[in-house]
Amino acid sequence: MTNQEAEYLMKLEKVLVDPHQIIDLKNKKNRLDLISHQDSERNFWVEITTNKKIILKTSIHHLESNTYVGLLRIDFKGTHQNPSGIKDSLPDYLKPYAGKWFEPNDHHMHVFVEGYKPLSWADP
Repeated sequence: MTNQEAEYLMKLEKVLVDPHQIIDLKNKKNRLDLISHQDSERNFWVEITTNKKIILKTSIHHLESNTYVGLLRIDFKGTHQNPSGIKDSLPDYLKPYAGKWFEPNDHHMHVFVEGYKPLSWADP
């Protein structure tokens, strides 16, 4: 997937498949299926998870051909280090954060970047 394709997918308006689905935050994982009326060929989900390392993690994934591509993840109270190598596909706004270490109080948002491991880049 390219950065442009990921940006297109993120900009699509999405709605819950089941608008009456209950989210129980006592569960370690809650998954909400999404659809876009702008592009009915695409499927998405939002996942809300908690664990001992990260108090709250919210992710949006694009589901295609029985695989998923992480588009965005927001971490609260999690640690992370961005890659130090800068490829041509890295957007300019992320370049200042090459190699940055995020401490538990540095809440951050992971984003898809072409040519890197899934959601390996984060933005403060």
